[in-house]
Amino acid sequence: MRNIFYRDKKDGTARVGGGRGGTLGLGLGGRRDGSDGCRCLESDDARAVCAPTAVEGFLDDDATQRLLKAAKSATFKSKDEAFATKDADYERLDVETRKYVREELWPRVDALMRKRCGFGEEDFITPYRVVVTEYSAGKAEFKRIERHADAGQMTFSVLLNDPREFQGGGTRFFGRVWHPENDTTTTLPENYALAPREAGTLVFHGGFVTHESVSVREGTRYL
Repeated sequence: MRNIFYRDKKDGTARVGGGRGGTLGLGLGGRRDGSDGCRCLESDDARAVCAPTAVEGFLDDDATQRLLKAAKSATFKSKDEAFATKDADYERLDVETRKYVREELWPRVDALMRKRCGFGEEDFITPYRVVVTEYSAGKAEFKRIERHADAGQMTFSVLLNDPREFQGGGTRFFGRVWHPENDTTTTLPENYALAPREAGTLVFHGGFVTHESVSVREGTRYL
C-alpha cells in the first residue's frame, strides 16, 4: 500500500504521482483546529526526516492474506504517471477490507509513527491515496521505483507476501535522517537498505527521506 504524493528530486516540485511499492503512506496533514486548513511540515522540521524503522510481526498471516486477496480481486491497473505503478486502489477494495484498513490497520500504524517520530495529538495526519502495489520481475517498468522523496510527513509500507516468493526487493535510503531516540541527525551509510524478512513487516520513515526501491529480480513482491 502506498502514498502517491511525492517530490521530484530533479526540480523539487510536489506532484501527485506514482511510485512502485506497496505502501500505505501519510499524505499532507493539517491541524485539528483547522485554522489555516493545512500546516505542512517545513523542510527543516526533523520529523520530516525521521529515520527508517522496521517492525516485524506487525500483521499476522491472516491479515496479510486478507489484504492481498482483496487487492487481487480488485485487479491491479497501471497508471500513466511520472513513476508508473501497478496498483489496486483502496477505493476498489471490498467494503469489509476498506473498513479493516480504516478502523483497525491505520490506527495502529498512526500510533506507532506518532510515538516514534514526535507527532502530538494536535497534529492531524491522514493517509493520502492508499494502494496495494505489485513489483514484478517479469516487466522491467514495474521492478522498482527510482530515487525520490515524498511530500507527505510520513511514509510506510507493509510487506504482504512471503519473501521466499521473490528475489530482490526492499528500500534503499540516502542522506540525512533524524534519530528521535537520542535527538541526533546523521547521514546514512552508503547502500543503507531495509528488506523485510517476513510478510507482515511494517517499515516507516519521514516522507522527506530520499529513498528508492531495490529491483525485484525474480517473482512478484506485494506491498
